[in-house]
Amino acid sequence: MIPSHSLTDMQVGLMRRIHRRGDDAENLLLLMDDVIALARHDCVHFDAQGHLVLTQRGERVLSERASGTR
Repeated sequence: MIPSHSLTDMQVGLMRRIHRRGDDAENLLLLMDDVIALARHDCVHFDAQGHLVLTQRGERVLSERASGTR
């Protein structure tokens, strides 16, 4: 597994956007490289409706970033 500190700020920002707004995959096509990278980090997945969802690991990464513990 890749450590959370290897996620870029853009990827973390995307995770926050997914978490906050529940954006669907169509709205994120322009950022697909980041979506793929997040999936490789086990931070996001697609639900049954095709929406991107933050995983527990993704929530932990955001929490670590917010608290500065990375």
